[in-house]
Amino acid sequence: MAGSLLRQVPAVLRHPWGPIAAHYSHRRRRGSMDAMIRDTFRYLPISPRTRSWGLFVTGGGHIEIPPHGTHPPQGHPHLYEFTWDRGRVLPEYQVILLTAGAGVFQSDGTELCDLHAGEVVLLFPGVWHRYRPRPDTGWTSY
Repeated sequence: MAGSLLRQVPAVLRHPWGPIAAHYSHRRRRGSMDAMIRDTFRYLPISPRTRSWGLFVTGGGHIEIPPHGTHPPQGHPHLYEFTWDRGRVLPEYQVILLTAGAGVFQSDGTELCDLHAGEVVLLFPGVWHRYRPRPDTGWTSY
C-alpha cells in the first residue's frame, strides 16, 4: 500500500488525565519503496501506587519527520496534542532527544532557540512550550 498510513490502536486505557491510547503506531513510505519508517508511541496508565513513588514514566516513543513533513503527527492522546500556533502545557516532565536533523524550541522563560542532533530538551510541568523540526531538515526524536 504505497503512501498509505497504517494505524494500530489496540486499547484505550484510563490515564489520570482521561482515557488515552495505550499504543499508537504508523508506517509511512518515504523515498524508495524499500525505505520504510516506523514511528511508535506508547502511553502508559499510572496507578495510584506508581504515582506514590514520585517518579514514573507516562510514555515513550520514536518519530522521524522527513524534510517538509508534518509535525506533530496525528493520533496522539488529547493531552499530548499541540500546534505550533498554540503550543501546549503538560502536567508532567518530558524529555526529548534529537538524534538527527534540526529544529526550534520556545517556552515561557526561553526565547526561540535552535535545536540540533545530539541535544536534549527537558520540558517542565505547567510550562507552556512549543517545538518543531526545521522544514529543510526534518528530525528524528525519541
